[in-house]
Amino acid sequence: MANRHGKRKVGLVLLGLAILTPALAFGISNLFLVSPKGKAFLASRIERKLHLETNVQGASWSPWNGITIYGLRVEQPEQLKKAFTKPLLSVQSIRLHPDWLALVKRRLELKGIEVVKPDLTLPIELLSQIPRKDVDPALVAKPPDLAAVNSANKQPQELKNPPEETGQQPPVPPTIAGIEEGSTEARIESVSELLPPTVWFNLIDARLRIVSLMRPAPLWEAIGINGSVPLAGKPSRSEISATRVSFLENPASGLTSIPLKWNSPVLALGSIKGEMFGLDFELGGHVGFTPGIPFRFDALVPEQTDSELRIDGPIEAKLGKVTARGRSQGHLLSPASWQGQGVVQVTAVDAEIPGQQKTRFDHGQALLLFQNGVLRCPDARLISEQASIIGNAMMLSDGRMAGIARLIAAPESLLAISKFTQPDSKAPHLTPLSTPQRAALDLQVFGRPGKLFYKPNPMADPVPLQ
Repeated sequence: MANRHGKRKVGLVLLGLAILTPALAFGISNLFLVSPKGKAFLASRIERKLHLETNVQGASWSPWNGITIYGLRVEQPEQLKKAFTKPLLSVQSIRLHPDWLALVKRRLELKGIEVVKPDLTLPIELLSQIPRKDVDPALVAKPPDLAAVNSANKQPQELKNPPEETGQQPPVPPTIAGIEEGSTEARIESVSELLPPTVWFNLIDARLRIVSLMRPAPLWEAIGINGSVPLAGKPSRSEISATRVSFLENPASGLTSIPLKWNSPVLALGSIKGEMFGLDFELGGHVGFTPGIPFRFDALVPEQTDSELRIDGPIEAKLGKVTARGRSQGHLLSPASWQGQGVVQVTAVDAEIPGQQKTRFDHGQALLLFQNGVLRCPDARLISEQASIIGNAMMLSDGRMAGIARLIAAPESLLAISKFTQPDSKAPHLTPLSTPQRAALDLQVFGRPGKLFYKPNPMADPVPLQ
């Protein structure tokens, strides 16, 4: 009898331990996640992936709410931290809904992600952090593909991919290029019932800005971003919206709602049409959730006539005809593979500085190239018999950058323009040309992140831009 009573006690004890142990483990683990050691542990795990200083305010987990990280803050790279007060990324909370059975087997499979109030600040000077590989000098000397587009009276040619760098990067999978093919659509629809439920990435009140040391206000900004992005599972459609999108502090229409289409493994951005600076534009793109996460985005300004370019500043311009085209592509997880190119062409440009004589440019163009961590504008020009503007610029992968613009016109016209380019009241130095009816005013910007300088003419002392 005593033996039976003892076994009963042991059974009750074991039952109590079976009930209390998970509860104790649950409580202790959550206390650890909000302790200084727990927060440091989480921050170190994230920092190891991003290679940037990271802090978190705490975390918690539960079988019904998933895993939540609070107060994530990722700092700017060390070289840019002093120049930008805002961190690279701050997030109020991130909630992960994992498959607990897979997690027990040490596999992270997510059923959904919810990010509340993420604030991402991307300096363009981050380009200097992209590793650069050695490039064959013959490849550097080769003219860019877009150099063939040299007539402002022709439609822009179809953009070709820039030459591949040494140590070839893997090409974008054919799935991205062929997602619109009917056979692919039919195949995906036929197996949709076999796929698991759609995994959603939910954004709540997000904010994204692209900034630069050369300008106090953001270059590009989107605020109030909300929506759900499908990342895996069955084919689905959704959209993300923004309260306001602006470029150079000019609001853009048409970008407040972006349609999304998911057909595993590709997420497509539906055709987006809008207007900015008085010009119509179209955007589109694809992201593939395959190794490396390949992407491709295209932008187009269809041919437009008699447009008025509306940009904040003293210069007003009317365009007889304008067209532009651009593309960027690569693997998201391999910054060295990122590349892009663009071309802008205009004809019959009427430019005017208030209070000054109007200038008519017959034609103009600009080429932009990005590859191997180097951003360059090999040629930009506006040409006419009365005045011309030519220039080029480059930003190297180590952060060094330089740009020069030469304004060619009558000396009296350049003196009037210098009132807007000179930081003081001193008379500018004009470069004489072969004819006294023409002179040149050279403007220069050079330096590196945090130490940029501006020269309003070749004889002027450099002026710090910060």
